[in-house]
Amino acid sequence: MSIIVTTTGLTSSVFLKDLGSRTLDHPFSKDFEPEFGQEQVSLSVSLQTAVNNLYVEVEVNGDIVSDLSLISYGVDGATGSQGIQGEVGATGSQGI
Repeated sequence: MSIIVTTTGLTSSVFLKDLGSRTLDHPFSKDFEPEFGQEQVSLSVSLQTAVNNLYVEVEVNGDIVSDLSLISYGVDGATGSQGIQGEVGATGSQGI
């Protein structure tokens, strides 16, 4: 999976406090998945705020997403990785 974060140029820099206190200076484009992982990106309040303000675009596997909570981070279960934001159930880890 790739999670490409790209600045839009509406502001010269974007500060992401909950992703390593990183500043993104425009122009910026990078895959955040290897460094932060799907779960950390999907839970980032500062990145979601930047998306809401149109300061950055987030592309997941080629699709632009505006709601980071929809980024899937499956959990390993008896039959392999499953689901969006999976949870442990009576039969093991399962997603929705």
